[in-house]
Amino acid sequence: MRFLLFFLLIPFASMWSQTIEDLDFGTEGTLDIVTWNIEFFPKNDQTTLQYVVEIIEAIDADIIAIQEVDDYFYFNDLIDFLSEYDGYYQSSNSRGLAYLYKSDIISINAAYELFIAPPESDNFPRYPMVLDIDYYQERVVLINNHYKCCGDGELELDDDWDEETRRYNANLLLKNYIDNEFTNTPVVLLGDLNDILTDVPEDNVFQNFLDDSSNYQFVDFEIATGPSSNFSYPSWPSHIDHILITKELFLPFMADGGGVETIKIDEFLAGGFTEYDQNVSDHRPVGMRVVLPQILSAGDIEASLFVTAKNPMGDILTLYLNRLETELVVEIYTTLGRLVYRQKVQNPGESLALNASQLSEGLFIAIITNADHNRNIIKLKK
Repeated sequence: MRFLLFFLLIPFASMWSQTIEDLDFGTEGTLDIVTWNIEFFPKNDQTTLQYVVEIIEAIDADIIAIQEVDDYFYFNDLIDFLSEYDGYYQSSNSRGLAYLYKSDIISINAAYELFIAPPESDNFPRYPMVLDIDYYQERVVLINNHYKCCGDGELELDDDWDEETRRYNANLLLKNYIDNEFTNTPVVLLGDLNDILTDVPEDNVFQNFLDDSSNYQFVDFEIATGPSSNFSYPSWPSHIDHILITKELFLPFMADGGGVETIKIDEFLAGGFTEYDQNVSDHRPVGMRVVLPQILSAGDIEASLFVTAKNPMGDILTLYLNRLETELVVEIYTTLGRLVYRQKVQNPGESLALNASQLSEGLFIAIITNADHNRNIIKLKK
């Protein structure tokens, strides 16, 4: 019956699908990650399902962390209608958390829930859901959350059931977990975290992350400190849906083409936020893009200032120099910024062969620096 009703709604949807199609977010060459509290999905049954299918297809993100799935039968219907996506949810115990991901470019290494037993679970009305994925052979770990809501804005550490204290303790537990379990692994902690980033330090539930800025960054901090028109929760208004990254993603996020935004779906609907709130959610999605190099075809040679390279490189990285150099430093990074190779070479001559056999197959970025501090950046494939 759900499938029949869905198709009966298509003529209705066509009245607004043209404007929804103007909405876009995901791009080629970037890993696009979105967090979206979809509020009691589906809050308006088949109508909601139709809206959400068209919205997700327009956003075109690689992976979406979802909160507030009320009906997993409808969520399975959603997956069925999204030809490019697969879905993951743990069980009814996940209490509304789920993921959608493009299965042709993302594979799941592991998926599990955290802090499912007392006393830790007392701080999490919904257990954090971990999705350990490979994206073009790069490992990324996502942790989807929906923290305790509400409170008076004051952190009362002597009250274990104070709403702010529960969110504060949740952040302590998650930071400790990430620090201990994912050294040198890109991690994205995201979700409806139900608090703002701009409280004074003594009441800020995120202060432990904010104080460790060399290892963690809220990519949406400028949204939180900017105009309320960009907030993720317009009804209050407040910005309470966040994306936190670890240091391995700093450079890919800051690269040209990276970025973050609140995806204001309501601006693409004739009825504005009222229509969106009635049929979809009271939260807007927040999305992040991090930049990865395009996949190189076999035999590509990339011209550059003073050096070229043979692609794909195989077990030997061969560099060809078009001028004499006294010294070169060769560094190879994964596409997410992890240094995997470094060598200094004196008087390299006209060509240079370096042993790259220890590198796994995949995409890399080579940065070659000469004695004059000129840099050459080459995208490589093995």
